[in-house]
Amino acid sequence: MIKSIILFLFLVSTIPVVSQSTINVTESKKELNEDSLVWRIALSFSTIFHDADTAAMDRLLPNDFMLQWMHENFIGKKELLNAMANQSTHEAMEHRVEYNEKAILRYSNDHTAASINTAFTFIDEKQTKFIEKSHGFGLCIIYLQKENDQWIIRTIHLDLHCTLCNL
Repeated sequence: MIKSIILFLFLVSTIPVVSQSTINVTESKKELNEDSLVWRIALSFSTIFHDADTAAMDRLLPNDFMLQWMHENFIGKKELLNAMANQSTHEAMEHRVEYNEKAILRYSNDHTAASINTAFTFIDEKQTKFIEKSHGFGLCIIYLQKENDQWIIRTIHLDLHCTLCNL
């Protein structure tokens, strides 16, 4: 009888642990899916810019979008679309957002806002080599907001920084 009670208590005590671990695995998968979705939307910005697809960019960005280009230049959605249509401006601004282990993705406490802190490189290899030679790197910060269960890019900050200053 005592063995039966001990066995019953043992079995009952393990049930919450199994149930809790299932919840953690489910939540982890949900977070990974959310991370992938945020990254996919963020990376689509530089892909669409690279393709010079102004119609796709117009659909991707909200009307109140703001790009902070090289610290002091603020470009709204309309100006960005114009820059994409201008071949020389487009070539000078064309970049690739880095998606690697150094990138940081953070969410707000209520999980309705996210930011990505990563690097970017210019498509023009001469620009990239010059920046690296002068101990520089491209910093990219992307701010997104969740509205109606969809992530929307609100602001992107693209700037050059010095690797020697960021030790």
